[in-house]
Amino acid sequence: MKKLTKLLLAIMLALSVGLTAVGCATGGENPGGENPGGENPGGNNPGGGNEPITATIDFYTTVNVVEQSALQQVANAYSDLQYENGNNITVMVRNNTDPSAYTQTVRNLLANGVSNPTIANTSVAPEYYDSGKILDLSGYLEEPNEYIEGNTAWMDALEEDAYRSRQTGASSIVPGLSYSSNYTTVYYNKAAMRSVLGDDPIVAEDGTIDNTKITWEWFMNALETAQNSGQNFDYPLGVSTSTQSFGTDSFTIGSTIIDTYLDQYFRDFLEEVHSQEGDYSYISSIDSVWEYDTENATLDLPNVYTYNMNRVVDTFFNQEGYNPLSDRYEELMENLYEFFSYADPEASYNDVFNRFNETVITYEEKGGTYDDMKLFYVEDLTYIRTYRDAFKTTNSNGATVYPTASEIADELGWFILPAMDSDLEGVADNVRPNGGPSENYGVLSTGEQSLDEIAVDFLRYLFSPDGQSAIYASYEASNYAPINMRQLVKNVTIPESIDYTGLIDVEGDCSNNPYRIFGKGTGLTTITVGSSGEYVTDQIASLLSGYFRGSNSDWAAQAQSMFDILCSGFADYASENNFIYTDYSQAASATNNLVNSPYSSIS
Repeated sequence: MKKLTKLLLAIMLALSVGLTAVGCATGGENPGGENPGGENPGGNNPGGGNEPITATIDFYTTVNVVEQSALQQVANAYSDLQYENGNNITVMVRNNTDPSAYTQTVRNLLANGVSNPTIANTSVAPEYYDSGKILDLSGYLEEPNEYIEGNTAWMDALEEDAYRSRQTGASSIVPGLSYSSNYTTVYYNKAAMRSVLGDDPIVAEDGTIDNTKITWEWFMNALETAQNSGQNFDYPLGVSTSTQSFGTDSFTIGSTIIDTYLDQYFRDFLEEVHSQEGDYSYISSIDSVWEYDTENATLDLPNVYTYNMNRVVDTFFNQEGYNPLSDRYEELMENLYEFFSYADPEASYNDVFNRFNETVITYEEKGGTYDDMKLFYVEDLTYIRTYRDAFKTTNSNGATVYPTASEIADELGWFILPAMDSDLEGVADNVRPNGGPSENYGVLSTGEQSLDEIAVDFLRYLFSPDGQSAIYASYEASNYAPINMRQLVKNVTIPESIDYTGLIDVEGDCSNNPYRIFGKGTGLTTITVGSSGEYVTDQIASLLSGYFRGSNSDWAAQAQSMFDILCSGFADYASENNFIYTDYSQAASATNNLVNSPYSSIS
């Protein structure tokens, strides 16, 4: 296997990039085990053979300072462990709290290349999934994680959501891993609810809403009642309809709400685009047994479902009933128009956040006289942490005391957005919330296997019970409450004082539906249209904001404009993804009745 040649090349590269290693071998045929980076990488000596190594791992994150500190604790624990094994590996947590700036940093690293073992959130740069610059972790997941006692395959120690695959043209990879999940949630203050809707049959005496009885009709009536209550709920819905809210970078609650309902209205898109026998994308063991079932919340997870990209293009652009000109799309948008009409059209994300915060904190004290209160607030689960911090107290010893999950639930209620009512054919009668895995940490490839596998080895530790315990120990010491729906690393014990998992019982999420690629341009984040160079997604965000803030609920006036933007962007999208065709009208005929791959690279 020409091991000597590989050995010498690895040494030369290591010296050139500052990785001091005497006899570092490249990764071999069996990644994972006691010698990460050699023939059996993982555990005692990452990235090399039998000789000690020195390396710096760059770990790029975009978290708050408390979470940064927790991740640094994991990094330090890993470094200490490697030191005990005779290695000198430093993990530098390089944090940027600005999501937009962070995204640009990761894209720059991918564009320019990295020389150190490097970890980052790879989901911010999906355009690089098929470039070879983001390491495919799928093979490593099949190998043992030596940081987990008795483990024979790393994936066995993780929930399936932790390692979701992503489409990369004609194939798929696992570009990153997540250890927690989060979902979009509707919050309400129980004191305000008692005052405004105390006589409502599904509102209990303490202000708790019976979540099992919440319908779209009830939700709209509740918003109207609050608006007409005379208690300064002029705009009772806490959601911003700014362009930012419908964008792609941060504070995009409006966009996540639309995604939730696009999945409800076009869930049957899954059946139309599902891989059929003879398709390039068909996997017999998966697709031969798959059945469309709207009651199955996980029917489109990558391990049970595949789709044909040709069918996606042809169904959305060429068939009636699925694009923005369809009756379904019109009904959906007019329902959303009513929904967003209860939101302040001038409010930014921060305005809405502050209004609800102040309503919650001051409602009983001020007797409902606060100006511009919010009865409902739509945000992800992390809002619980804000609430928790707002109601901290100091005991007789001067120590800070935070409310427990049950104490928070006494004052604050929450539920998942309800399904819309519709008699149109194809519309599901349930919703799957927007959310899912959060972190998506993967490896930015140096181009040298021995270096990349040093980064992989740190991920093995991070995504192990020991690594996760180091995070939670740091959180507990700082009285910080991580908010995640589920812990995706198995056999992790979260300290009771900060355990907020299981706040809402949710199964599945809407993010896997391939309708999102074109439904409102989610898949066209890197595509520009026109001489202005404006991104497709930015144009659509502006169009949606204008529609929901306007005085005319007639979607037909906006439908053609939106469809034209998507159609204009398709040629560039097809070119960027190396499609055989760049005209969506050719999707069926140019690919032999949808059987052949659309990708010129493998056709």
